[in-house]
Order: sequence, then C-alpha cells, then structure tokens
Amino acid sequence: MKLKIKEGTTSKIVTVFIQDSSNTTGAGLAGLVFNSASLTGYWIAEGDATATAITLATMTAGTWATGGFVEVDATNLPGVYQVGLPDVVVDATSEGSVVVMLKGATNMAPCLMEIELDAIDYRAGVVPTVTTLTGHTAQTGDSFARLGAPAGASISVDIADVPTVAEFNARTLVAASYFDPAADTVANVTTVATLTGHTAQTGDTFALANGAAGFVAIDTVVDSILANVATAQADLDIITGADGVNLLSATQATIDDIPTTAEFEARTLVAASYFDPAADTVANVTTVATTTTNTDMLTAAAILTTQMTEAYAADGVAPTLAQALFLIQQALTEVSISSTTETIKKLDGSTAAATLTLDSATAPTSKTRAT
Repeated sequence: MKLKIKEGTTSKIVTVFIQDSSNTTGAGLAGLVFNSASLTGYWIAEGDATATAITLATMTAGTWATGGFVEVDATNLPGVYQVGLPDVVVDATSEGSVVVMLKGATNMAPCLMEIELDAIDYRAGVVPTVTTLTGHTAQTGDSFARLGAPAGASISVDIADVPTVAEFNARTLVAASYFDPAADTVANVTTVATLTGHTAQTGDTFALANGAAGFVAIDTVVDSILANVATAQADLDIITGADGVNLLSATQATIDDIPTTAEFEARTLVAASYFDPAADTVANVTTVATTTTNTDMLTAAAILTTQMTEAYAADGVAPTLAQALFLIQQALTEVSISSTTETIKKLDGSTAAATLTLDSATAPTSKTRAT
C-alpha cells in the first residue's frame, strides 16, 4: 500500500491488510498479535544502506503506541490491523520516502507500506504562510498576502504609487529624464512639443521637440543624410567607354590596353612575357611561331614496340599493366613444381617472381598464390 504523510508527523497510526498466504481466495489472516511467532517489522528510509527493526508492542485499537500492533475486528474485518509507526520512521530526516514491511508469521503474506514524506500537510486545508517575497525590495504599500488563508482565498496585492491611467497619459517624452526608485518619481522632466515631419496617425500619444535639449528634428537629420548622399554621388566619377561602364573615380588611373576578343585570340604563345603594372602594358613579347611537339604523346606503333621494364605486383596488390603482362608471360613459360608448391620464375629463369600453393601434390584441382 502507498501512503502520503507530512514529514515529522508524530503518533501516526496506519491501517493495513495482511493476507492469508495459505488461502487462494485472497482472504485476510486473522488472529495475529504483536508477539506472534516470527512476526517482525522493519523500515528503511531513502538513502539508507541498512534496514532498521521495529520493536512491536501491544496497542489498543485507535490509540497510538510506538511499534504498536493490534487486530481491528477479527469477525467483521479479518486481516485488518492497526500499526503505530514509531515517530522516527516519518521523521524529517528520512528524506523523501520510507518503506515499512511486516512479515514472518505463519501463513502471513508480507505486508509492504510505501510512504511518501512531504513538506506540507495536504489535509490541513490551508496554504503555507508566506512572510517575504524573495528577491523583492519592499516598497511603500506592499501587502502580498496569503498568510495561512483558507482554501480559495484570493491574493491581495497593493503596490503603492502606481499612476492612474489619466496620470500616465498626461506624461510626455522627456529629455534628460530618469526614474528615481528611491523617491518613486520621474525627475528632471522636460516637456516636448511635436514630431517634426511626422504625419499624425490615429492613436498617436508621443511627442518629440524640434530643437529641444538632447533632440534633433527628424526632418533635419533626413535632409543631412540626403545631402551627404548627393555629395558622395557627385564625387563618384562614372566613366563610360567603348567597352562599357568602368565605375572608376576620376582620381584613379584607368587600365589601358585591354585587348578585344579578336585581339586576344590573335595573340600567340609568348616566352619571357610579363605584365608591367607601372607602364600598364605587356612587355617583352616574343612571338612563338610553332607549337613544339610533345614527346610524351606516342603513336600506337611506338607503344607496341617500346620495351617494358620487368616488374611484378606483390601478392594481394593490384598490378600495373606491365606487371600483369610479365606475370602472365612467365606463368606460361618459366614454371617449376615441387610437391604442392608451384614457382613462377623471372626472365632470368631462376629468380622466383611468385609462388603458388597447390591443393594436392598428385592430382591438384586448385591453386592459390602464396608470395
């Protein structure tokens, strides 16, 4: 069974049901007393490492006694007992939850109680008293109330010096103004007039002084910005040439001698040429008349008649074309077999290029490369 009890509760009586383990109908076990043979009680709190025994004692039904154990009504409530929990079981030091077990008597099914210990009493019908508002500096007129009020009572909040709607609407934007929390007032108020250059909208309730201390009229600022843009635009010299817009300042040098497409295509390969940024020209141009033949570009005839360098790939490594051809050639021409070892020899006829292992020395049906 599960219970919720306020931590620190004293003289607590709990009512439990003890089942008869020999009865298949789930009937209760009647007739137990505090000193029935082998009957024991133990408890353990959350975080404890070992269980603590409860010294069971006689008790009158309805009257608490520490460790008390008494049958309620053997005739009408067979198996129902009252247990007087020792105060230490629900002490505030039990930290969260406690488990209590009664067991051991003949034909007795173990009786387990899981108790959740809470800081408040849900049965009291009141909310815990609040004395202070954490993090709040007391203000004149503060009366946050919920001090032991009965269930359903409202919370009273009375913060002094909150302006009325009329007072709030009467206030205007100010220059060099600030809120003084100590005096609960707005000091150094400077009234302002209207927002220059602004078309009034329905519901406008703000104002900005034209020329008031700390402010600059918006239309003046906009005019200044536009003037600066016009000046910057005038300073930008956009040069339009035959090839399009260069977007260069008048104080910057233009890039001359940019060839047209036809001029660029007409140019040939050059040797020792470079771009001279000072002169803005390509200097030391030497015309190359013909294109040198690339000696690496061999004809088919040259490829087929060029002698390869002897080479063999290691076991398990992908070969080059030359390595593959040499191994195939030597496997067809230079081979010796001894027992289950087949040796493929290199061009010299003696050095091993690779070895293979046969599956039989007399009638092989497969072979695997070994080296």
